[in-house]
Amino acid sequence: MDVKKTLKRYKRLQIDLNERLEEVKLKEQALSTSISSNLIDSGGLTGDDHHKSRRQQEMKRARLRATEVLQDILLLKLSFVNDVIDKLQLLSHENPLQVTPFHLQFSRFYDWAETSQQLYDLNAQLYDIEKSKWNIQELRYQQPTYEKSMLTDHSLIGTHPNITDALSRLDSVTSPVNSYISERLQPRNQRMTFEASKIEEYIAECDLYQGGTLQLPPNDSSGIVRGAHPRSYHGFVEVLCNYIVERHKSSQGEDLPYAAIYTAIEHNVIPRIKHFVLKYISKAEDDAIIQEQCKKFSDITLGQLRVPLALRSHELIPFADSIAHMRATFFSQSPTDKMYSVVAAAKALHEQLSMMDEGSIDGARRPLD
Repeated sequence: MDVKKTLKRYKRLQIDLNERLEEVKLKEQALSTSISSNLIDSGGLTGDDHHKSRRQQEMKRARLRATEVLQDILLLKLSFVNDVIDKLQLLSHENPLQVTPFHLQFSRFYDWAETSQQLYDLNAQLYDIEKSKWNIQELRYQQPTYEKSMLTDHSLIGTHPNITDALSRLDSVTSPVNSYISERLQPRNQRMTFEASKIEEYIAECDLYQGGTLQLPPNDSSGIVRGAHPRSYHGFVEVLCNYIVERHKSSQGEDLPYAAIYTAIEHNVIPRIKHFVLKYISKAEDDAIIQEQCKKFSDITLGQLRVPLALRSHELIPFADSIAHMRATFFSQSPTDKMYSVVAAAKALHEQLSMMDEGSIDGARRPLD
């Protein structure tokens, strides 16, 4: 690529970074104002109201620290970009069509971003802030994260879900996430991204913990809150997901979709956890017993299950579509994929029963209840 085109790309990146910096500064000002006003308003609070106000203040202060670190990250990147632009402009005056030197090529920015120790340390600070926010959130709800994870959150399916709406939401979750984020989550021998390095650390720690090498005390100072540990699965995924949302933007400058990032992390973590967990928990005799029980259940008829005559399928394989979707859960790589299969099975079952006898379907308007 010639110097003129490279300079144009760097200037576009410079504009994007400056716009992002202004957004973060505005967010910092808003948080500072909110913290100051809340300190005045909460002066006379007592009991539960006081504790609630204090947790809200802690969360806002954590968010404020995150904006400060983000500014440092953006300023560091701008410093690198501005320096390169100055050098490219000098070359452009000589000959704008000459080939860009290797050390000034646009790809070198990303190489620098992944190898800069200073930038890595700032990313680590931001990641630690996300962990502290997660712990504050856990204290607020006083329940383990798995009870309110993305998959059990009613925001995904709704309190009284409509099956079409539920499927459309899950379609958006399981659709390919931004290729930029997917690439960042992949482990590599060279130029390991910060996000991929955190996944590697978590996987290694899980392996040590499952194998008995790593022992965690019941009240680990790194942050157990009501039985939920920062190194627990959902805690790790949520913290990394929040970090990515906070740290990265789409090519259009918009927030990246939380659900899609969550699923992408799952696809990178779950298969690897499953691989070594099976080493410690798999028992061939128990698996054989379960398989034998499943074979026995395969001969049960709809009549034995007391299904009303009007709702009994006379196909060679009754409700084959629903069964196929449920069997897909055995091959699903992540909890979200399994949820998608369950919802798809419910939809297929609902549609077939509606065609057979809509008036007698129990809860026909709420097929996922």
